[in-house]
Amino acid sequence: LNLITRPNTRAAVMAHNAESGAALLEMYQVFIDNFPSELELGRARGSTQGRSLKIEGCNSKIQLFIANEAKKESVGRTGRATTMQYLHLSELAFWNNPAATMNALKQCVPAKAGTSIVIESTAQMWGDTLHTEWRRAHMDPDTGGSDFEPLFIDWFGDAEYSPPLESRDERDTFIKKMCKRDDDTYGNELYLIENFEERGLTLEHLKWRRWKIRNDFHGNVRNFEIEYPATAEQAFKQSQGNWLNPA
Repeated sequence: LNLITRPNTRAAVMAHNAESGAALLEMYQVFIDNFPSELELGRARGSTQGRSLKIEGCNSKIQLFIANEAKKESVGRTGRATTMQYLHLSELAFWNNPAATMNALKQCVPAKAGTSIVIESTAQMWGDTLHTEWRRAHMDPDTGGSDFEPLFIDWFGDAEYSPPLESRDERDTFIKKMCKRDDDTYGNELYLIENFEERGLTLEHLKWRRWKIRNDFHGNVRNFEIEYPATAEQAFKQSQGNWLNPA
């Protein structure tokens, strides 16, 4: 939004691979091309040039970097000598050497009002760079924490993941056959309803969850929870790699 309404604004996105980076630029392009003209500064039009998206009418630009293309000797140098107001670090957990690359890019964003850095990612493993940043965002800055604001978005917040139960009989049958133990076919569905109904989880969401577990995750509940966790704790606990209970 600010790239369209503020002149001479610069932003960058670091994607974990070229395919995801191209998809992100395409999403930005669609947003820009469909932005209400009465709210624009002049007439903004997206123009993709290689790995950048120029926003005509306000002289703004989004530049794309690819984390996994960085050669070993260049890690930690990406983006240096560049100044930008906005930085989007996408799928941080899947970068090569994420800490060094992220630290270099952060230096491109002045620490002042009107700038922002957003880090987003699927969880990969307990104790990696993403998990460290997530924990620091919850800590007091005076005791080793950061000033980042943590935000976890659960999978059932998306209305797309809730196909209808077609009839009262289907709903009653679903409730009657709801799984109640962790080692049941679909895990403990009763626990999910009891603990997340107030956050919007419905039987319709559980219907979609069953379909995904059956068809996309070959009946493996654990693998579903890696990609679609209900909590941040579950995301890191269930993600790949070793996990040790810190308690």
